[in-house]
Amino acid sequence: MEQTDPKPAYLDAAAAKGNCVGDTGLLYQGLQQFDAGACLFDNELRLVAFNNRFRDIFDFPEGMLEVGKQLAPMLHFLAAQGEYGEVDSDQYTKKVIAELRDMGEPLVYERHRADGRYYEARTTRLRDGYITIHTDITLRKQQEEALRLSEKKYRSLFEEAPVGIYQSTVEGQLIAVNDRLAHIFGYGSPAHMMQTDTSIGSRLSLSQEQREHLLSSAIEASSASEEEAGYVCREIECRRREGELFTAFAYIKAVRDLAGQVSHIEGFIEDVTERKQALEQIQRLAYYDTLTNLPNRRLLLDRLVHDLVQAKRFQRSLALMFLDLDNFKQVNDVLGHDVGDELLKVVAGRLVTCVRTGDTVSRQGGDEFVIILTEISHARDAALVAEKIISAFSDPVRIDEHRLHVTTSIGISVFPVAGTDDPREMMKKADIAMYEAKKAGRNGFHFYGPGQTGQ
Repeated sequence: MEQTDPKPAYLDAAAAKGNCVGDTGLLYQGLQQFDAGACLFDNELRLVAFNNRFRDIFDFPEGMLEVGKQLAPMLHFLAAQGEYGEVDSDQYTKKVIAELRDMGEPLVYERHRADGRYYEARTTRLRDGYITIHTDITLRKQQEEALRLSEKKYRSLFEEAPVGIYQSTVEGQLIAVNDRLAHIFGYGSPAHMMQTDTSIGSRLSLSQEQREHLLSSAIEASSASEEEAGYVCREIECRRREGELFTAFAYIKAVRDLAGQVSHIEGFIEDVTERKQALEQIQRLAYYDTLTNLPNRRLLLDRLVHDLVQAKRFQRSLALMFLDLDNFKQVNDVLGHDVGDELLKVVAGRLVTCVRTGDTVSRQGGDEFVIILTEISHARDAALVAEKIISAFSDPVRIDEHRLHVTTSIGISVFPVAGTDDPREMMKKADIAMYEAKKAGRNGFHFYGPGQTGQ
């Protein structure tokens, strides 16, 4: 019987909480900040999370839009509903899946939906999957149509548009810029920018070859029929007046005269710095603990897998330390969670000072921390670090008017002495050893040894 890959544990945990990784999940909360529809899929193209805007855009049947469900059935359903025009549902689904598997640069598609609205679907490859942002671009499409229909409407739009707009010669000499473009590049007015920068190329952080390629793409696009001709879109780096680099979407169109010759270039510049920062924040929420800024369990396991491979390849030792603060619950119960949170921040800071730069200190949740010590020579090296940690906790922690005495119990598993090359098994053994340290009176450390079960 053919075996299939097991579903990752985080998907099971998400499914147990509902459709969106729990209503209080940090990842879910991050996605909810988007005005656009957003969804995350893992490397196996299983749904990890989505926001309410995404759910509202697409009217999936009950049970299809759930965490852990595959992308393929969703694509097939939308194709059958005419979401992508007149296409064969099976062939279109296979085509999109193949493109995702092989993608390098972000995939950008525009959709004209049956309700008359336009959407830009932008899919970006992440380390552990994919993120797709569905942005309503209906307004932009309407603006483009207004530009084509009326010069008067164009002038009004040009001056008041929420994105930067310019006109230039084919060689790049500026003909006109609007207020928004001048503001994006750090100038007080369009006139100020025109006097200082005669060429739009001076603001684009592109090589001469890249500029020529972008221009030729725009000219080629303008050779299509009037119905098909449009803007060439690229994500590029731009430079503000003071030298600061920022990310922007550049939309460029070669405009032809009645004789069919390219008369000038029209372009839009949209500063997407905040959007990029929001995406980076989502990634940070996925891999780091928001309270302590330490790696979370997911990132810890990623690093542990990598470090174990390296240790095995180069025949090195590695130690995993599982730490639990002694009697931490009393701090929360007596002094409150705010004090408890501040204490965890201090603990995280002290732990980081006890290890080397190449080691990993992570918070698993609550008062549990895990440390990876890479490239140790002997188990005694781990003991020395454990002693250093216990010593670091000997100084009281002062939070507001409270003076707190903190101790910790530490369990240690070592590869390859008493450990294993399986990350989760190694974590389990370190956890067992930690409880042995607690049984021995707390404020100490214990190495996992054969025969220990944690019972």
